[in-house]
Amino acid sequence: MKTGLLAAAAAFAIGMAGSAAQADTFYWSYTLTGGATGSGSGTFTTSGSDLPQVITGATGTIFSDPDLGPGPITVTGLSNYASPDNTLYATGFNNEQFSFDGVSLSLSDGYSINLYFQNGVGGFENSFSNPDNLDSPVYTADYTVSTPETSTWAMMAFGFAGLAFAGYRSRRTAAGA
Repeated sequence: MKTGLLAAAAAFAIGMAGSAAQADTFYWSYTLTGGATGSGSGTFTTSGSDLPQVITGATGTIFSDPDLGPGPITVTGLSNYASPDNTLYATGFNNEQFSFDGVSLSLSDGYSINLYFQNGVGGFENSFSNPDNLDSPVYTADYTVSTPETSTWAMMAFGFAGLAFAGYRSRRTAAGA
């Protein structure tokens, strides 16, 4: 019985590690460049991991913004600011993750920000400094979008397997008492 439980836990952990490629959560972050100071990070939720993927949700924190001031400002979801396509095209550092229409995020202060690429350069604008959504970047930015690492998924799976085993042992000990 013990061997079967351990085998099941190992199979679960291996399955979770292998399924990391099918994660529907992506980590994002940006840092403004070109003399402007601002940064933020959080997560995107998509319907899958095969790119391109439509982003269905967003959370995170804006740590500072040149127009909105020091943070933290909470990302509360997606926005329609700048008519975004809210699609993730690639992951990695400055690998044109977003289109010209980009992804727009709603903020807890009532404003929105738009992250996009224009002519190979990362662009950033917020609805405070660019309410009319002009066609030129308000700020330039470096973006990073990544998936959770396989080791993170495997460690989580082993943790769940350990909890299951501990629960099994405690029930067995309680039944024998």
